[in-house]
Amino acid sequence: MKENLLVTLADENFIDQARQLFSSAYWKGGWDGDYMLLAYQIPEPKLVWFRKKGILVKNVSAPPINAKEDDWSLNYSPLILAKFYVFTLEFKKWKHVVFLDSDIMVKADMSGLTRIKGFGAVTDMLPFIENQIDDYTQTTIDKKMVNAKAFNSGMFCFSTDIITEDTFQNICNLADEFVGKTVYFPDQAILNVFFHKKWIRMPFFFNLYYFSLPRRYQNNPSKIKCAVLHFAGKYKPWDRQSPCYREWSDNLRVADLMDLKSPRNGTPYSFNIFSVLYFRYLYRIELRYFLYKFLSKSTKRVGLLLGYFKKDVVLGHGWYVLEYHDILKKSFIWNSRQSEILIYTDMVTGVEFDVMFSPFNKKTFTMETYDRNSLMVTKREYHTTDDTIHVRIDGNVTKIRFSNTTFVPTRRDGLGDIRKLGMMLLSPIILHKKSKTISVPLNRILSYKFLSKIRDTLGTHERY
Repeated sequence: MKENLLVTLADENFIDQARQLFSSAYWKGGWDGDYMLLAYQIPEPKLVWFRKKGILVKNVSAPPINAKEDDWSLNYSPLILAKFYVFTLEFKKWKHVVFLDSDIMVKADMSGLTRIKGFGAVTDMLPFIENQIDDYTQTTIDKKMVNAKAFNSGMFCFSTDIITEDTFQNICNLADEFVGKTVYFPDQAILNVFFHKKWIRMPFFFNLYYFSLPRRYQNNPSKIKCAVLHFAGKYKPWDRQSPCYREWSDNLRVADLMDLKSPRNGTPYSFNIFSVLYFRYLYRIELRYFLYKFLSKSTKRVGLLLGYFKKDVVLGHGWYVLEYHDILKKSFIWNSRQSEILIYTDMVTGVEFDVMFSPFNKKTFTMETYDRNSLMVTKREYHTTDDTIHVRIDGNVTKIRFSNTTFVPTRRDGLGDIRKLGMMLLSPIILHKKSKTISVPLNRILSYKFLSKIRDTLGTHERY
């Protein structure tokens, strides 16, 4: 047995992905520790290859949590939470443990992951805990915690001295508290709450998000310089149309040549202009989010100092990427939980818009309206049997808030690639200003270029 352990998790549908991960860690990452597969309901004949290679296999089932799939929305699978087993006492046999999701490719030396003391991870693209949980008021989480930084649970590493007799059970107990709540990524939300103020922020170099890269790098994977490339989201390297398919398939092909008794040197890396530009890009995302949070808590006039000029209507927090519906021939923007439309003028006497529901939504949502004193004027729950509903609000309101609890992942169907979230706001928004009626397209309200790349909850106050 060696000092360090590399772990991934897979079911029988991700066996090739696990083989590719171990292969890339061996040939490019120079991993010289032990390897382990957490096998979730994989038939024994399909585990023979791993055992012959000297890869440890631990058969796992869903952790002891009182939850069903429906309790976590359609984004949940018991498989996801099985990674919690790395916090059991069994893993104290090693000095360091590194966990990598199976949708990862290792591209360079990963020895730096074994130098961590404590629990280390990389900041998530949804950079705050509040982005991971729908309504924290239904839990014991306090307001200060939801404003804390969040990490991505696709890669984490830790020294095993953090494991105690009750660590695993405490994580499971925390997960029990989230049963029936909408958590966007269950394992990630739970681990973020558990390790609040107890995790070490690591460089993006060790968990680089492929979907966040500029297109010129996505199409030229050889230019991507990092140790760990993470294909979180819909872009997967095993898709034959992916620019990364060739590298992924090459890693899988040489998996049979691995000899764990003879470790190899990892691919060396050097600090380069790519690292500088990309790290600046990611930290700018966090800066924009911080500015938004600051502005949302401050008076509107403070925004003038930072270049956000007062206009009739803006989209507040909670909205995601602007898309185009090929069937309806309209643009739409989708929301995750609570989202807002803000109106900055007394001249608006009415607002109209259309809301579209995903197939997974029960065709219901709650809408609140507020006056200029931030007092709630109306609160109404909308129900319909149709896929869309037209909403008209008369009177002078300054804020419209939508509440929706359905969240499901991206899915591909016959209509094309449409994000199946609970509800979507269709373009345009109609404003009634005294005797005038103004049609405002969504792309005039927000920065499409910014949101289409970030794909997170960075709500923006862009002028039109």
